[in-house]
Amino acid sequence: MDKIVGYLNSFATKVKVIAAPLAGVILIILGICWMVAKDEQKKHGLVSWMVNVVIGFALVFAAASLVTWGQSFIK
Repeated sequence: MDKIVGYLNSFATKVKVIAAPLAGVILIILGICWMVAKDEQKKHGLVSWMVNVVIGFALVFAAASLVTWGQSFIK
């Protein structure tokens, strides 16, 4: 059981470390695309992508935090 808990903790930590910079890079790229877009429909699409990235990051971070928090009850 300790091996599984250790693996989950390691995985959750790696996800937290990777998710934030990845979401930041994607948001920067989408922001630049939004600034140079001339078509209002394209801008609207990019804004919806930005919202989806933020929601996705929040879900991934919450799930990784929930796994880390839940491990305290298993030990």
